[in-house]
Amino acid sequence: TVKKTYLAISRGEVRTPEGTLEGPIGRSRSHSKKMVIAPEGEGREARTDYRVKEFYKGYSLIECYPHTGRTHQIRVHLASIRLPVACDKLYGREKQIYPSDLTEGKKAPGEIPVIERHALHAAKIAFSHPLTGEEMSFSAPLHTDMSTLVEKLRKNCPGKPNSSR
Repeated sequence: TVKKTYLAISRGEVRTPEGTLEGPIGRSRSHSKKMVIAPEGEGREARTDYRVKEFYKGYSLIECYPHTGRTHQIRVHLASIRLPVACDKLYGREKQIYPSDLTEGKKAPGEIPVIERHALHAAKIAFSHPLTGEEMSFSAPLHTDMSTLVEKLRKNCPGKPNSSR
């Protein structure tokens, strides 16, 4: 059994601080690269548990635990509850986030984006070694762009648990 933990910065504010997202995932009929929650009897079953680590105004830092390994599973599940992964060009709203986006200021000429890729990070994987049975666990720190985004969100967009602005 493999246990995976991902960190996602979602666009939007989570109403329920933890829960389970379930729904069969299949390929979109109208967009060849996109996956969707499929109609009953179609797609492959998928389940993702989640827990909000931090709340911000307009964003949430979410820990995700997929139980299945479907293509784009976390991205599809979060988008299905209107919390797309930030900067997700396929399922989200924006393609990049600038510092001025977080301060509600005007974008300065030459301003450099904080992040230009979907804000999803494979944080940890754990499993039993197939020969020894020893529990193995590996983790990776947040990449600089995501950790910078978290710092800027903490500073400029503080939120409160279960806020429903």
